[in-house]
Amino acid sequence: MRISSVLSRLIKLNSYHPSPSLGEGLNKRKAAELSAILFILQAAADVKY
Repeated sequence: MRISSVLSRLIKLNSYHPSPSLGEGLNKRKAAELSAILFILQAAADVKY
């Protein structure tokens, strides 16, 4: 699987999930972790290609 498709899939997952008010803080933290992972993957992709 290509890195770009993995990235777009992660972005779709990140934007897809609805945020219930109860888990708002948790979702924000999850979104922050996901964007950090995306940043690392993008950096790895830039190095690789």
